[in-house]
Formats: sequence, structure tokens, C-alpha cells
Amino acid sequence: MLASSLQWVSVGRVFSVDPAHRTLRVQTYCDCEAFVKKINRLHLRLTSGEICTAKIDQVRKHKETWIIKLTSGVPRDVVADWKGAEVLVEPTNGFFNQFRAIPLENLIGFVVESSNGECLGRVSCIYRSSGQDTIEFESTYGKRILVPLLQDITFWGVDWERGIIKLGDFSPYTVEHEN
Repeated sequence: MLASSLQWVSVGRVFSVDPAHRTLRVQTYCDCEAFVKKINRLHLRLTSGEICTAKIDQVRKHKETWIIKLTSGVPRDVVADWKGAEVLVEPTNGFFNQFRAIPLENLIGFVVESSNGECLGRVSCIYRSSGQDTIEFESTYGKRILVPLLQDITFWGVDWERGIIKLGDFSPYTVEHEN
């Protein structure tokens, strides 16, 4: 899910907690190994909507999940409330381009929404390059539109659960096809 302020992108969910050991078991929505091994702070959106940050002590892979142990400064009773929380990253931290962790090909068929929630169309194709990833979507009025995924400018995030990609103002960067 996207934060209402659109400052965050959800990359996973906490599906179990062990407050006594201050550990969280996290299922990520994408292949995030390079990223997860480099983070030192965990950002979470709780089920209440509150955003929390905690310092990480250790991270290890366990089957298809990540076990994240938090530092001793994180209260155990707080950890107990984090089951079901979304794991968030800031689009500006280099997550998308540096680690290439988001499987953009999985966005084909996703609904494209504007920053104000207006449905713009559906993703029909992804163009990956070392310079700039671009999506093509068929607009609700029948045109094919190419939009470069520029962090914090045209690309604001992905709601994996609802199948929505959120775009900011892309008009200066857009190419429209008649056919």
C-alpha cells in the first residue's frame, strides 16, 4: 500500500513477531536481498497508519522470509504491536535503480493512477534500460503513453496488494502513440 503522503513504497509485510527477542519475520513482495542486507533502519506503517522507525541489529534470510532482529533500544511491548505492519522504503534511497529490486515486469496489467487517485489506464509494457526504466500504458481514452519512471517526479510508488502504480505529474516527460 502507498502512504497517503506518497513518501513511502511498501516492499513487504511483517507476518510474525517475537517481542522477547525483538525479532520480526518479514515477507517481501520482491527480490530484495541486496537491499535488505544493507539497511540499518526499518520503517514500518502499523495497522493504525502510524509510521515507525527502528534500528536494526541483525538481518538473516530464512527460507522465503527475512528475520530482522532489532536493537535493544526498541521496547518489547512495541514490537508486539508490529504484526501485520507494512515494511516501507523511501523512493529516494536508491532502492529502485541501485538495487533493481522491484520486478517491474510484474506491473503489466496494473492500474495506473494519478497522484489524486484518478484512473489513467493499465500498464501494457515495461521497457528496462540501464539509463531509465519506462512503462507504457493504454490510457482510458485509447492512447498508448510512455512514461519514464523518475523517482519522486513521475513514479510515486506501487500498491502491490491492489495492483496499482501511482504516478506523479508526468506530462513534461510523456510520449503518446496514436496507434
